[in-house]
Amino acid sequence: MTLNYKRAFGYLAYTFGFVLLLVFISNINLHFSKMIDETFKVYPWQILKIMMYFPIGIYLGIPKFLLEFNKTGNWRINFYKIVLVALPMIYISFYWFFPFSYPILNFLTYTGSTFSFGTIIAGFIIINSFTKE
Repeated sequence: MTLNYKRAFGYLAYTFGFVLLLVFISNINLHFSKMIDETFKVYPWQILKIMMYFPIGIYLGIPKFLLEFNKTGNWRINFYKIVLVALPMIYISFYWFFPFSYPILNFLTYTGSTFSFGTIIAGFIIINSFTKE
């Protein structure tokens, strides 16, 4: 097996970009947390904190999207995947903010990471729903 420098550099650049994205998102979320503490208003800042995880999912889906981008053909969107997977994940991310979601199930009340995880999955599913045929 020979060492492919272009491929190794690509993976290294992808990892470096991912680390930069995580640092950027954590800094932005720290700013939003400070705004919540200073203003005592949860509404706009908590939603923005949750939405900041969406680019992580998109970034994780970029390699497959680039493979699709290089193919020839017409773009297709898998609406079933978006509607049946991404929208429920967005709902799970924001169920605390919807008045019709009460009473909340017991297993969902103590899962703060569910917010970010659902948004990451939604971003990944949305970017992977674009294909070429």
